[in-house]
Amino acid sequence: MFVVTERLSGEGDGLRVKESDCQVHTVPLKAKYRLRVVGAIRKFRRDSARGARGESEVAVAPPSGRPEHKAGLLRRAVLSFLWLPDDELRFVLPALKVSRRLMREHRIDLVYTTSPPHSSHLIGLRLRSSADVRWVAEFRDPWTDQRTPNRVDHWFGPAEAIHRWLELRCLRAADHIVTVTESTRALLASRVVRENGEKVILALNGIVERQPRTTVPLPAPFRIVHAGTFYLDRDPRPFLHALAATRRSRKIGPADIQVDFVGRCRSFGGISVEAEVEALGLSDIVHFHDWMEPAKAQAIIGTADLLLLLACSQPLQVPNKLFDYLGSGVPVLAIVDSGGESERMLSSVGGQFVVPVVQGEKVSEQAIQEALAAAIDARHEVPDTNEKLLQEWSSAVQMERLATAIGA
Repeated sequence: MFVVTERLSGEGDGLRVKESDCQVHTVPLKAKYRLRVVGAIRKFRRDSARGARGESEVAVAPPSGRPEHKAGLLRRAVLSFLWLPDDELRFVLPALKVSRRLMREHRIDLVYTTSPPHSSHLIGLRLRSSADVRWVAEFRDPWTDQRTPNRVDHWFGPAEAIHRWLELRCLRAADHIVTVTESTRALLASRVVRENGEKVILALNGIVERQPRTTVPLPAPFRIVHAGTFYLDRDPRPFLHALAATRRSRKIGPADIQVDFVGRCRSFGGISVEAEVEALGLSDIVHFHDWMEPAKAQAIIGTADLLLLLACSQPLQVPNKLFDYLGSGVPVLAIVDSGGESERMLSSVGGQFVVPVVQGEKVSEQAIQEALAAAIDARHEVPDTNEKLLQEWSSAVQMERLATAIGA
């Protein structure tokens, strides 16, 4: 097996890994295209201003009298094409060069590309069209389905049309399409059904190791753990407000309940989560732990009484963290999209505390408070989970099915 990937800072030329059954080839990457273009524009404006004024240094101001909406449209148009299909287009040409060399030197019968970034599929598309080789395109996230003006700052209609055209070309050219959620599988299968809808394969990220909870927790503070980062619509404030309300209604303190935020959790979208915790009077209950080694984070997860999952505005996707949580055997308090993939999976496995959120509507703090109360009351009960389904979701089972499906 040969892997082509980005060269890390400080790595020398050559192979990162050279084993009998695996070689990892790295390619150096220059600055991102958008940074190069922006740098060139700024240099041009500085040079033009110096030439016009005869000064060595000038302050460049935007032209006056230009309508703001036109300037915004031009900026979005330029950025939309510099991000087509994403901000890692710089990887395509050097990776394609190395891939072609490997194909000349070795007998390769399958190319596997994974996204995001979706630009990696352009490499597979080119190799598939120019060589007698099978191509498997893995979509870990949807490409075009969540590209809306509300989610893409530089949304520009003509560029979005090219995104859809490129995606359809990849879907039709690939011999197999792999997705990591059932919702994405069904969506992409509907687009290639006329050709061969069965070529779309589901392979979950999977549970690496399952540790079913067979004993009740020791009499100690009820511990809630969130591991990861607060970003996109993963807003912790509704949970914190529900926690504060639960504390007041139950008259409980740090001896009764503790919350650990592990990872990049001190802020959310420029808002200080620490300040919110202090304002709600939760500083003695909520504790922040910055980045730590995965093994240490997993140990904290394994000793929790409840795991907090925030995954709104991503109905087609499932956070990798969900599989880590399910593997731990600890019940999950999940604030997720109503009807989304995360809700479907958690409801199927059972034993979890799910708060569904209708897209576009405000998260119900009352619903979170009720779910939290139910989790606290059920602390000394062994979760009633579907172990057969969880075994089916194991990484080993999923990878075996994938290998069989693609003939690897």
